[in-house]
Amino acid sequence: FILFNGEIYNYRALAKELTGNEDAFASDGFVLQPAYARWGARFVTRLQGEFAIVVLDLRRRRLLLSTDAFSTKPLWYATWHDAASGRERFGAASYESVLRRAGAPRAACLMAAPNEALVLALNGEGAGVPQLAYPVSKLPLVTFDLRQHKTHTRDWVAAFREAVALRTARLKHRVFIGLSGGYDSGAIALALHQLGVPFLAYNVRAREDMDVVAQRTRWLHPKAESTLLQLTRAEFAEEARFLRRYCEPYRFVMHKARLRCGQREKLVSEDKGAVGLSAVLRAARSRGGLIYLSGSGADEIISDYAMNGTKLFAHSCFGGIFPSNLSAGSFFPWCNFFEGSQRSYLMKEELTAGTHGAEARYPFLDPAVVQEFLWLRHDLKNAEYKKPVADFLRAAAFPTAWETKVGFSANHNLRSGKDRGSGGGSGGSGSGGGG
Repeated sequence: FILFNGEIYNYRALAKELTGNEDAFASDGFVLQPAYARWGARFVTRLQGEFAIVVLDLRRRRLLLSTDAFSTKPLWYATWHDAASGRERFGAASYESVLRRAGAPRAACLMAAPNEALVLALNGEGAGVPQLAYPVSKLPLVTFDLRQHKTHTRDWVAAFREAVALRTARLKHRVFIGLSGGYDSGAIALALHQLGVPFLAYNVRAREDMDVVAQRTRWLHPKAESTLLQLTRAEFAEEARFLRRYCEPYRFVMHKARLRCGQREKLVSEDKGAVGLSAVLRAARSRGGLIYLSGSGADEIISDYAMNGTKLFAHSCFGGIFPSNLSAGSFFPWCNFFEGSQRSYLMKEELTAGTHGAEARYPFLDPAVVQEFLWLRHDLKNAEYKKPVADFLRAAAFPTAWETKVGFSANHNLRSGKDRGSGGGSGGSGSGGGG
């Protein structure tokens, strides 16, 4: 039995390898069972996508839990003793709250680790259902090559454009983005434009350079349908109440290696960026937008929330200056590469998007894109703020607020009136740093 959430982008290639026919499966989920039958637990290393997967193998008495390399899709699990029956229980779910309602104590709940497929052995049965699972092995999904040998960013640009193409191929629903004046959202918009993919673009008027936003709107027209949102205080408060009522009550922690249920920092619904993203999601859903392309991950991988060696935010790990040897000491993976703000902001976007029934996708966290960045020489990485993104934008003369980092604080510039304003412009970012 297989439970699956997310998208497998290379399922047609896998279908051809497994059956000789790339059209053998009606959709991506159907490739998982034959892939597991052929390759066992290692099948997850062949998947290109954003996913959470649970495989229950009764014949081998094994249970496999796996997310993609960066855990873009949440997966929780727990083993606990049920006092009422006197038996051991095991559960896995997308949301922690499901396990809690099933009786799992808070301290027993764990999030599946990024870049790790966990194989558990089943022990004991009740009514034919295995009830206890304990770890047998852990399998990395991606092993990144830490050589820094490339002297240009062209391969990164090609990989990024391909990552956007994968996430927008064979679409059945409309794509939307948050478009600020910054680097990350600009790169996604530019890639969509170059690929000829129509999309919705939203900007929440807060602290952005609106001249740059307006220039981008004109540049992208008519491929992008752009909307400027300026929330009233009442609308912002109502959006916050909506999240408090309906969003999964997840509290994100910035610098913890392995997040447990008992740790505390801030609810997603308390975050101003999440409230602004919720407003974007609501507007996009009203126009059929179901697929949200996020810039999340760019700050964690490419800039470390720093510019020219200066930390822009307290959760920068090393000030953004990459060493000549990534494998030296304990540098890699740095604190936000898999965990820290990476995990926190991914969960913020996943849970906020999920509250509106939309799916978030993350081209900056495609392993091929990350690998191309890691391969850049350290002096090239350090030459300019978000060097590969800057080269991509500059080559197309795409309007950009250069050398600027503005966090997405949707509580700025709130209007006192009752109605949401709209006009030319395009989207805000829901990530911690915005872009």
